[in-house]
Amino acid sequence: MFFTGEMRYMQLIVLERDFEKTIDLLGNFGWVEIKRSDFEKKEKFTKLNELIDATDKKIIEIANFFDIQQDNENGNLVDLQELITYFSSVESSIKPYFEKLTQLKKIKYDLENQLKEIEQFKNLKITKKELENFTFLHFFIGSILPEDIEKLKITLKDKIVEIKLEDGFYIIFTSKKGRWSVESELKKLSFKEKKLNTNEELIPADVFIKIKEELNKTEEEIKKIDDFKAEFLKKDGKNIPNYIESFNLQKVYFGVYQNIKHSESISLIEGWILKKKVDTLKDSLNKMLSDKFSVVTYKPEEIPEVQNGTLKVPVIMENLKFFKPFENLVFNYGTPSYKTIDPTIFVTITFLLFFGMMYGDIGQGFIIFLAGIFLSKTKKFKDMGFIISVIGVFAMIFGLFYGAFFCFEHEELKSILLPINKFLFGVDKPYLIDLSPENSMNIFLLTIGFGFVINLFGMLINIVNNILQKKIINVLFSPTGITGFIMLASIVSVAVQYVVLKVNPPSFWLFIILGCLILIFVREPLTNLLKKHKPLFHETITYWAFLSFVEVFEVILNTISNNLSFIRIGAFAFAHSILSSTTIMLVDMVGGAGTFGGILVLIIGNAIIIGLEGMIVGIQTIRLEYYEFFSKFFSEQGR
Repeated sequence: MFFTGEMRYMQLIVLERDFEKTIDLLGNFGWVEIKRSDFEKKEKFTKLNELIDATDKKIIEIANFFDIQQDNENGNLVDLQELITYFSSVESSIKPYFEKLTQLKKIKYDLENQLKEIEQFKNLKITKKELENFTFLHFFIGSILPEDIEKLKITLKDKIVEIKLEDGFYIIFTSKKGRWSVESELKKLSFKEKKLNTNEELIPADVFIKIKEELNKTEEEIKKIDDFKAEFLKKDGKNIPNYIESFNLQKVYFGVYQNIKHSESISLIEGWILKKKVDTLKDSLNKMLSDKFSVVTYKPEEIPEVQNGTLKVPVIMENLKFFKPFENLVFNYGTPSYKTIDPTIFVTITFLLFFGMMYGDIGQGFIIFLAGIFLSKTKKFKDMGFIISVIGVFAMIFGLFYGAFFCFEHEELKSILLPINKFLFGVDKPYLIDLSPENSMNIFLLTIGFGFVINLFGMLINIVNNILQKKIINVLFSPTGITGFIMLASIVSVAVQYVVLKVNPPSFWLFIILGCLILIFVREPLTNLLKKHKPLFHETITYWAFLSFVEVFEVILNTISNNLSFIRIGAFAFAHSILSSTTIMLVDMVGGAGTFGGILVLIIGNAIIIGLEGMIVGIQTIRLEYYEFFSKFFSEQGR
């Protein structure tokens, strides 16, 4: 749980006929990573690959025709050739119907558009040609608001005659001489001209009826095909989705098969497996294959590719169910190296504390908790939802410490919080942590102290990781190794004595800090001396001195910035308190929490704080994890 899972390299030999069920077992077994091999030439699989690709296209047509989901790989094992034959048969049966349905859908789409186009003119009992051939009349066709028609009639009086068509469309007649004044007035109003797209010899009302009849015929043809689909599915409906799943599974297996070593009679499957699962896998193989297999496992250090660094051991984290979703926070930054500390548990604890300290409110935390529960019910956001629900709980816990509930602070909630705190903590106050401006310095000092502890712990993880990887020089002289740890611990000791205990620290602490900086400065020649490498300086002494000075300067700056960065925890805690106070002040300005206006302001204020500040605090929490904590021990990537 505190270290990445111990792995073994596995070589498994099975009979060729048992390959598929062996892969099926490995797929359902748990954590096994199969290694690709370049031993086989893929040219021999070209014909089968072409068949699989062709079948894939047929399945897409079949799935689209019957509206079947096609991306599932949880099917049963069925012979690949049987599946290819089956889908060829189905595709042949439906091909004429599929092509006809495609054509009919296109015709239906075009007819619906034409119908929509002509529908506005279905009450027009005159042809387009007749309209355009009037000697003394001009017409405008288009949509216009009813109130604008009234304005037009008032403005132009007896100069126009309007006929209402459908859905706000009108045909407006005027004299040829008066067309320009009417057109000018129409431009000032909501009029949108519409072209009459119909045969010049046909009456729009007749065209509408004709298109409607064509559409009905097309829909009847589509229904016949739908009846065929229903009948086909009734006879063979269960096989199609099951066989699609089986085919997708076979594609996965065939992909594996192409990339492993095998002869005409046996297959060699190589890959990685958790050490603790080796015996269970052997038992499962024995039950399934009755001793007709051979399996050998090796420690990672026994593999030549691992020894020379060309192959990395895959990393798996073995955490309790509660901590599993928080692994994503680690993987988003990087993958720990094999046989190093798994930081998930420490990340979980610090992440929840950081968020809770910066965002303490019982009511708002409860809303965040409910939002997380809702998200966790969805497949896509299950892990994110769990994390959000837990940070909501910690927001509630710190809300109790601060005495905050939906922006109301401990003074307004005194009668409720006093008995709770007395019962739970034995404290005769409505809060445990005072966020008043008078206590700001204490809060900031406390968060800086918290930062010192986190940074020291990060260095401790780095020291253990380097010991496990036998990087002793890094353990001794790295700024995040023992030298850096002693330096930071000395700074913490000086700070505690001077700021908290109000005493002058002994001068030897200063010598310890300077001694650590000197060790970091001379790290390169000292490392070469201990390793007996020559020359001591890879470049000139001047160049080495310059780079070492820059490194020491960077260490000093990082030490200051990394620890002062934790002030943001206190700063955001105060910011949350100030935003809450501002919301309550606005509530009072509109009549108090008992009025409709007050309730509305309270809801809007809390919604803004939950959405905006919740997001900002979440980002700051991740920033503290990645830039301050992870940077102490994440030096290289695993896989």
